[in-house]
Amino acid sequence: MKQITLLYHDVLEEGAHQQSGFPDPAAARYKLGRAAFVEHLQAINTVLQSQPITIEQLPQVTQQPIPFTIGFDDGGVSSATIIAEELGQFDWKGHFFITTDWIGKPGFVNENQIRELDAAGHRIGSHTCSHPNPMSQCSQSQLVGEWTQSIARLSDILGHSVEVASIPGGAYGKNVARAAATAGIRWLFTSEPVRASWQINGCTMLGRYGIECEDAPRKAAAFVAEDWTVLTREWMAWNAKKTIKRVGGTLYYKLRRWQQNLRHDDKQ
Repeated sequence: MKQITLLYHDVLEEGAHQQSGFPDPAAARYKLGRAAFVEHLQAINTVLQSQPITIEQLPQVTQQPIPFTIGFDDGGVSSATIIAEELGQFDWKGHFFITTDWIGKPGFVNENQIRELDAAGHRIGSHTCSHPNPMSQCSQSQLVGEWTQSIARLSDILGHSVEVASIPGGAYGKNVARAAATAGIRWLFTSEPVRASWQINGCTMLGRYGIECEDAPRKAAAFVAEDWTVLTREWMAWNAKKTIKRVGGTLYYKLRRWQQNLRHDDKQ
């Protein structure tokens, strides 16, 4: 199966960078202003040949045009207060991946909001309990616990099973996927910029094309339209970064946090 999935995070009223989602500098690069997000949706809509689908529909749809899904990581409160409203203008359904340890905390969705999103036809999934990064370096017991406990919490809130999830930080590894399968997750979104899906222990892995705050609406539309130059450029950049992460190990993440904190301090 092939599909195109766009990965967004928080959407904020202009200038309100602490309103929704994680407050650290690393998260800020993925937060779009509301006006910019609307422009993204409008640009995507101009190239769409069919409505976005939800994950359980994927096996039933034809591959032409290629199916399109849209997802939102972290579980920031803007999922309920802004994003769902703007998706509703197009009658689109999204996938909201919730970091369950943060449910109800300032800047994050609460249980009632999760139920409202579900009742409106959006799909709720796990984004782990604590958002470990890099997740692929966690022990096997940690991985199984993150998936199992987060899925159980969301299923309890909704009163039905939750079988979809996304990996935080883009730190995909077969160990992460196997743990997800052990926890009963059927669909696991990675951050690999690919259209293909693949199976690990009965769990379907799916790629996503991530959007950052500096990305123009035309880039999101190009992903959806399968512009091969944009898709190839994204794949090459992602894999170059993966190589740097692999070589640098934990030092890579320490240096990245240091750099992000410097940028954040410069803006204060």
